[in-house]
Amino acid sequence: HKWEVPEFHSGLWTRSDYINGADAIPLASVIEFTLATNVGQDFYDVRLFDGFNLPLSITPQGRPASCSATSCAANVNAASHPELQVKGSDGRTIACKRECLAFNQPQYCCTSTYNIPSTCHPTQYSKIFKSQCP
Repeated sequence: HKWEVPEFHSGLWTRSDYINGADAIPLASVIEFTLATNVGQDFYDVRLFDGFNLPLSITPQGRPASCSATSCAANVNAASHPELQVKGSDGRTIACKRECLAFNQPQYCCTSTYNIPSTCHPTQYSKIFKSQCP
């Protein structure tokens, strides 16, 4: 979908679908906006911190040269490891969990003794997300 946000809007919140009827499970691809901070500058990004459900992109219109498009246009669901897949009622993969949410283990969540860069390393699972959406 493409949304044109009028200038007078201060925000836009949307969701494509509930996952298995639950609205608190953080498996959604996220577009994040931080507006008018740091001397009036705006920031935006596409985040897959907790998981992926839809390809997303942001393309600023009438932008200064310093603003560029960003996206995760790949279908990460198609590349997801089976143990990270969330299935819909029809059996299709409708989302892909991040490994921390799926396994809740320190080595996947970068917690406990894994909470510093020298011990928190990419995993076979995180590499899938990174390769699909660098």
